[in-house]
Amino acid sequence: MKLSEKTLDQILLAVPLIGGQNWLGGENYIRNILYALATLPPAERPRVRLTSTLGAEDSVVDGLLSFDFVDLHPMMKFARINAATRFVFRAVNWLVRRALRRSDSIEYHDADLVFPVINFTPGTSRSIYWIGDFQEIFLPELFTEELRDSRNRKNSAIIASTNVLVLSSQAALEDLKAHFPDVRANIHVWRFSSLPQKQAAGGREPHEAYGLPKKFVYIPNQFWAHKNHEVAFRALGRLRDRAPDLCYVCTGSTYEHRVKGHFEKLRALLQEEGCEDRVILLGIVPRADQIEIMRHAALILQPSLFEGWSTVVEDARALGRPILLSNLPVHLEQDPPRAVYFNPEDPVELAEKLERAWSQSESGPDAEAEAEAVRVVEARQSQAGRELANILREAARQGAGA
Repeated sequence: MKLSEKTLDQILLAVPLIGGQNWLGGENYIRNILYALATLPPAERPRVRLTSTLGAEDSVVDGLLSFDFVDLHPMMKFARINAATRFVFRAVNWLVRRALRRSDSIEYHDADLVFPVINFTPGTSRSIYWIGDFQEIFLPELFTEELRDSRNRKNSAIIASTNVLVLSSQAALEDLKAHFPDVRANIHVWRFSSLPQKQAAGGREPHEAYGLPKKFVYIPNQFWAHKNHEVAFRALGRLRDRAPDLCYVCTGSTYEHRVKGHFEKLRALLQEEGCEDRVILLGIVPRADQIEIMRHAALILQPSLFEGWSTVVEDARALGRPILLSNLPVHLEQDPPRAVYFNPEDPVELAEKLERAWSQSESGPDAEAEAEAVRVVEARQSQAGRELANILREAARQGAGA
């Protein structure tokens, strides 16, 4: 049967597990794809096969396999046995791709569609591409010239293909239009929605598990340079005397591959501001624990200099928590309730707004606000599921670029 003739429940969708401990955004994107598809009736969603799982934590893979429409590629079952089988699989995959002059993995040989694909794969018609953002254009100082050129060549090739291309926001679409004149791809904007109360339940009580103070501000971002912890730390320094009880809790990886010594510079900045005792650094915590920390926070702070579609914002929306947001176009597009916006380049403005919000806030959870948030976000997530199904149907109709 031709792909264009298949109904959605007859389609096999390969989902490579992008992301990992050093890029939790990719991992969360995969979660939200499956959560959106799970809202659909069985007859209106594809069968999903997880691929490229060798770098993923077993707990992450097992969590995604809990959905009854998701399975694991047999080769991945073999490859996960031990380190030796991982090596054998990688070697065989490389040899087959070289022999057949293919750019995509042998794991995809029986798949109808593959999504999300983040690297250009010439010669395949089933790839549904995803470009999260165009950060290298707007923050070039965070990338080497080689990496900027590599990302630009990859994105240019994807955009010039005839495949389906998924973007995460209207803001990203406007960036694409402004910087890439040769557009042939079939572009769709798909905004994911998070419902962490149901999807990451069972987290530990954060005051007991991590010894957190009764009231705190939570920054959930990993310590990448564009996440802009600097402005948050400088604002905290300005509030050292005016709000002496205000403290931050930070989670996320401290590894920044693009900027050498970035985390060490942030630690030095805290010492310079005299605030090292008012910032609690927890590192990477389980997703369920992260959600509980967010539920109990008085405020969420998202100071990022660039985002594609912020999971932090979607989580805060779903939990009914107040959030201070950098005034990026994408954050304004997300438009969460209980948001206060600030210039991410201005620690003085952030300090003023943070002080005001802190004095007016109370620690969570807020059962009433959370219940209302769940009602709204359930509808948003169902809508996201329907929109994603339509994108997959479109990709099947056109052979994903054939």
